[in-house]
Amino acid sequence: MMCGEGRRKEAETAVWYTVVRSRDENRGWIRDTKAKYSEGQTHQPETYVEILKSCPNIRSVKINLVHEDPARLNCDLEIARAIAALPRLRSLTLVSSTTSKEVLLRELCAPLRTFALWGRTKEKRVYHPAALEAFLPGVASNLEKLEIGEFAVDPEQIQTWGVASTSVFTLTQYPTVRSLSLLLYGAPLLDHLQHLFPALDGTLYFRPDPFRDNVPLAHHASVRAANQCTQECSRSQPWKKLDRIVCEPLMLYLLGLRCPVRHATLDARDISLEPYAVDALRENPVPRLKLSLRQSEL
Repeated sequence: MMCGEGRRKEAETAVWYTVVRSRDENRGWIRDTKAKYSEGQTHQPETYVEILKSCPNIRSVKINLVHEDPARLNCDLEIARAIAALPRLRSLTLVSSTTSKEVLLRELCAPLRTFALWGRTKEKRVYHPAALEAFLPGVASNLEKLEIGEFAVDPEQIQTWGVASTSVFTLTQYPTVRSLSLLLYGAPLLDHLQHLFPALDGTLYFRPDPFRDNVPLAHHASVRAANQCTQECSRSQPWKKLDRIVCEPLMLYLLGLRCPVRHATLDARDISLEPYAVDALRENPVPRLKLSLRQSEL
């Protein structure tokens, strides 16, 4: 009888052999690949590198490269270089350490259209606008969809982590980005977001922040007022429209959007609709509204 660990290893090996056979028989047809490395896996990274090098038509990659210890980092770097060499890569989802990310993005030869970045930098808690300068401008010439796992634009929030604040208005803009997804820490300062992503008109997606509702209501009102003032200022370039916004009611309230929004999806399972969504939707109604409510409110 095979123990549970033995069955798990056999299953992992079978999956990887299937991938290799598919590559050998239909080399030109593979378009997508996913890989996640964890402790105790039986396959060798050379297998994945071989697949990447043998399949030049791969357009989408999702990969975890999170190691910093020298032995395993070398394997991650080899994989990173193989991904960077893919000539038709258009979509990259990367959970990465600082070193692997820098190598992959520095050597990337294909223009990405979709980029999702997860994984904290070694020396900083989250990404912020100045940190993007180290790698994003070089891959953003055709970037249309951007997702950052943990991000902050609020200077006060950034400074609490011991990082010197840099004026966002002196940093690179990303005018090709049409859709944006963030887990945002600190205040959602609209003037900062609009400067970084001036052409945003697709989906704006804010992942839930479980700590945001702990801030006093008076502070929420001041953030909302500042964002509304930003959109009325003659020097600002507010977004003209959004196809869709996905967020919690509080985030919709804080943003104080004045531009037309075609579709709003509000997650009210952890934060009540009142007063946030009620006030926000009264001032800027949307044609389509989707709600996720607490069980007690259904």
